[in-house]
Amino acid sequence: FTSTHSSLVSYYKQLLANTIIPPEDFYKGITYLIPKSTKNYLEPKDLRPITCLNGVYKLLTSMISNKISEHVNNNHIITKEQLGCKKDAKGCKELLIIDSFIASQVSKKKRNASIAWIDYQKAFDSVPHRWLIEILKIYKIDGKVVDLLERLIKTWKVILHLPNFSSSKLCIPINRGIFQGDSLSPLLFCLALNQLSELLNESGMGYKLGRNGSIISHALYMDDLKLYSKNENELANMIQMVKSFSNDIGMTLGIDKCAIIHVKWEKYLMVQM
Repeated sequence: FTSTHSSLVSYYKQLLANTIIPPEDFYKGITYLIPKSTKNYLEPKDLRPITCLNGVYKLLTSMISNKISEHVNNNHIITKEQLGCKKDAKGCKELLIIDSFIASQVSKKKRNASIAWIDYQKAFDSVPHRWLIEILKIYKIDGKVVDLLERLIKTWKVILHLPNFSSSKLCIPINRGIFQGDSLSPLLFCLALNQLSELLNESGMGYKLGRNGSIISHALYMDDLKLYSKNENELANMIQMVKSFSNDIGMTLGIDKCAIIHVKWEKYLMVQM
């Protein structure tokens, strides 16, 4: 409704200048816990959370997301390996091309390779808020925007609605992780892992494409990380780098879902998993 535009602009300017305090409903979401099946929904793992947010809040963070994206793109901040929040990037297609090219080289030229699939434990729910704010400062996002986001993040809350218990008003503060349903959240998460991508690129480790080709160290799609290396020892060093970075920012690897494969050519092909 165009009649609301001037009022919204005025309200957002006051929020940015920190001259008003928004009402509690502004930053509060309603999370509907949808059962994955009709059999059982008493365990958290059997429920799928869908969060609805305030429309005025979502409009604000959508504009902030566009502004940060413009800064990120103009300054080439997000590494080329992160395909999770790039416009027109399919993700799966690019990763399949990389995998097929490396597999072809390993097979035809009988080259060794070591590859790891890294999984973060509840990645979107566990990234620390302090790191989200710190990374925005590191990448020189506008100070007023960072201050506003810091105030908003501290107030994130959700009301849980469970089937047959919809009258309950269990309000839970979001102390870690990104806000589900917020269009800004994917970009914040990609920025949170971007320095890991930079560290891997700067390490010089990875799988070399041909004798004089470039080195591919990893591929990222949001929190799905794949490491490429020339041998076991190098891969172990890369995994240690990932662990150290993750520990430093307060995130945990989901060891049960991680996997490693070593391809060795001697007199015959040997594959270790």
